[in-house]
Amino acid sequence: LNDKQKILEGKRQEVRDNRASYDYAYSQGQINFFGYIGEILFMVTFAVVTGFVASFFVSGFSNIYYKLYSASDSKYNFFHKVCGIIIWVFFVGATFKILELDNLIEELIEMFI
Repeated sequence: LNDKQKILEGKRQEVRDNRASYDYAYSQGQINFFGYIGEILFMVTFAVVTGFVASFFVSGFSNIYYKLYSASDSKYNFFHKVCGIIIWVFFVGATFKILELDNLIEELIEMFI
C-alpha cells in the first residue's frame, strides 16, 4: 500500500509540475491554438469521467431511496430506513476519503480559478 501511495503521489506531483509549467506559459502569453484545444479537450474529458463516477453515487442513493421510501406499505420500519441512509452516507464518505477525491476536487478547483 505504501508503494502504491508513493507512486500515486509521484504522479500527482508530475501533474502539478505539468500544470505549473502550463500556467506559467499561459501567463506569459506563450500558449498557442493547440494549447487551447488541449485545455478544452481536458475539460470535456474530465467532465465525462466525473459524471460517470458521480452517476454511481446517485444510482446508489436512488436505489436505497426507492427500496426504503417509495412504497407506502414498505416492510422496512423507521430504524431500517434511517440506517440505510446512514450506511450510504458512510459509504460515500469513506470512498471519498480512501480515493482522496476531496483533495482532488479542491486541487482541480484551484487549477481553474
